Amino acid sequence: MYIAPHVPQEHPGSAMVQSRMLVGVPREIKDDENRVGLLPSGVEALVAAGHTVLAETDCGGGIGIKDSDYKSAGA
Repeated sequence: MYIAPHVPQEHPGSAMVQSRMLVGVPREIKDDENRVGLLPSGVEALVAAGHTVLAETDCGGGIGIKDSDYKSAGA
């Protein structure tokens, strides 16, 4: 899984610094390999934390997860 370097974002009036990431979920290319790096529930958690998640088409197909599940989760 590729995770882009984060860039701190400062919020006016706040000492808090928030980091945001771009997270990619690739489709497995090996024969008989059905694992996936991130489930839709993980996508929801990352998106809720302010990150962006991109899921490759059919990344969860080997374990029965549809692209629409990832899209509904925010990818």
